[in-house]
Amino acid sequence: MEVSTKGIILAVTIFITIGLATFAIFFYGKAATGAKVATNEYSAIETELTEQPYLVYEDTNVSGSQVVNAIKKFEGRNIGIKVTTGKGANDWYINDASSIDSLTTASGVKANMYNESSTSYINPNGNFTAKILRDKNNSIRAIEFTQK
Repeated sequence: MEVSTKGIILAVTIFITIGLATFAIFFYGKAATGAKVATNEYSAIETELTEQPYLVYEDTNVSGSQVVNAIKKFEGRNIGIKVTTGKGANDWYINDASSIDSLTTASGVKANMYNESSTSYINPNGNFTAKILRDKNNSIRAIEFTQK
């Protein structure tokens, strides 16, 4: 009798162990899927927050003073700002993003933005359309302002 009781206890113990292991594996798979979804959502939120300062210029109309403020605001950041004035200038400020996938040194002279006799003059009362430029990785690389 003692041998059969020990055998039953051993069998029950094995079934309980297998059941617990199956239960743990099942919930680990569910938790891993949930963690992946949460990580992807977090990455999307992080990207959106990083791009937020630039997105206010997405397909909007702004004044020349807002263009100048954008150039000042984004100084030192990894972005290019292109300004096409009504006088025909096409200047890059901060960085040149002509080749959208690689930024180079900008050629725009900031002093000319304020010089009314320069083609690069940004009229504070002028109307500009703004457009966001993205690279092949869908990262914002530049803002383009074109005077109407």
